[in-house]
Amino acid sequence: MPDASNLMAFHPMASMARTVPMHSTLYRKDLTWPQYIDQKIMPQIDWGLRRFMFHLPFGKNELESAMSFDSLLVARERRLTRLYRGFARSMRSLTRQGIEVICYVGALGLDRDMLQLITKRYSDDNWIDRFVRSIRPILNSGCSIAYDAAGGGWSEGGPEHHAAKMLRALGTKSYIEGTCHPQERTAWLGSFDWTANHGHYWRNIADSEHGNTWPPRKEGYVSRWAQREEMAGRGTLMISGHAQPLNPDGTPALPRQEMYDTYHLWAPPLVQKDIAEDFDVAYWFFDTMHRMTIEQLMFGMDHGEPPVPPSIPPPSVDTSLEDSVSLQPNLDVQ
Repeated sequence: MPDASNLMAFHPMASMARTVPMHSTLYRKDLTWPQYIDQKIMPQIDWGLRRFMFHLPFGKNELESAMSFDSLLVARERRLTRLYRGFARSMRSLTRQGIEVICYVGALGLDRDMLQLITKRYSDDNWIDRFVRSIRPILNSGCSIAYDAAGGGWSEGGPEHHAAKMLRALGTKSYIEGTCHPQERTAWLGSFDWTANHGHYWRNIADSEHGNTWPPRKEGYVSRWAQREEMAGRGTLMISGHAQPLNPDGTPALPRQEMYDTYHLWAPPLVQKDIAEDFDVAYWFFDTMHRMTIEQLMFGMDHGEPPVPPSIPPPSVDTSLEDSVSLQPNLDVQ
């Protein structure tokens, strides 16, 4: 029977948007990491959650097309101290309680600086050094790590795959965005736990049990999407703005602001679908905790007792329309 361990709070700290300073939620909301934990995470723990996913916790380098793996180092170079100061201490305050914190980092196999170092093996700032420095606070605080676009950019003999396996062997729980890779790679990537966006999974990937209609399987064709049954690890689906209902022509059914305002209506049925299909789910809890319990979110509104209001109301309460835009999270994450 699924329980609250199948559910994690999804915190989109940054996305693909090319804005300054590095599209950080901390800058947008004028919060430090300790303040963010106190104001956003502690009420969710009180509500019953024990797992959290921070999407791009150190921001995203707007000069990179893919989500940048080494954003921490870029933030340090730019002296954007809000992005990292107090991070490790704040995360340790959670992980020491047995709470899982997953840091969803950028695309290691597509990061421009990392790729350049592969061709300069004997440079002072070599690949493995930059790899470790980019995630040192994550490792030091006992967090799990999730790698963006892992399946699409990793080769069997490449440093990305070996480095991720090394960290996993040393005790760091590891996830890959592992449904987007050619089938022949499942032999060395399929053992990882994996993540995917809910909308991307059900529209583009699915599995043979659910039709597997895209891309078409035909003789001589190798799908760039591995199927669920080809992955030995457990899957987590993230419910962001990409998961919102679509029109028949594939365009978003809801305008951007309405998508935010009605998330608590269209997203819970997706949670229930994913839980029923034996996935873990990363869900954005903005403006939800005061509306339903964990049981109601996971199994439907007819399940469980009425919700208990959180100790700190969600930021949309008593917020003017002018201010509400700056308080919205960025749901448009991959």
